[in-house]
Amino acid sequence: MALTDIKAKTSKPTEKQYKLTDANGMHLLVHTNGSNWSKDAVERQMSHQERNSVHS
Repeated sequence: MALTDIKAKTSKPTEKQYKLTDANGMHLLVHTNGSNWSKDAVERQMSHQERNSVHS
């Protein structure tokens, strides 16, 4: 099953964080405060932080 934009936007926070996943390895982590991170967003942020630490 695909992880759709609608599924991501309608995800609700719970007492514990949880993952929504699809068959292609994409996942979305939903935090208890309602914020969420996709695998791609985390990888982009980590890559950006690594580039900045090299230039510091």
